[in-house]
Amino acid sequence: MSGLEIILGSQQFNVDGSPWTMDITSGWWDGPEIDVDLLPTINEGSALGRVMVRHRTVVCEGSVDTPDPNDHQTAHDAIEALVSVYNTTPLVVYETGGAKRLMVRAQRPASVRCLGRFIEFQLTLVATDPHKQPFDDEESS
Repeated sequence: MSGLEIILGSQQFNVDGSPWTMDITSGWWDGPEIDVDLLPTINEGSALGRVMVRHRTVVCEGSVDTPDPNDHQTAHDAIEALVSVYNTTPLVVYETGGAKRLMVRAQRPASVRCLGRFIEFQLTLVATDPHKQPFDDEESS
């Protein structure tokens, strides 16, 4: 999903002139997890029982270019503050047909790797409501 503008909380990614980039490697285009209970029947096979849509897990990989050592620490702090385990954060993706939003939490701590002035990170997010909602920029202002 390379190149689409993404906003996570207040941080923008893949915007011209920004050192922050991020791609969603799984979970955005995939369907959410589903629990299906099959019921036995008198004949062969089974019948569809309870179907429950569960959560959506979204994995993001990104990087930030930090030419100044002070920017490096600031970027580390910003990565740690991107998403909370306890509170939901809006994840907005500007798809071709319009922007969509999920409310997400961190599923595990961010994985961070420093490569000189570049910081690479991976985020695993969970949306308890797996349905992507239309997002209007004017509503968020």
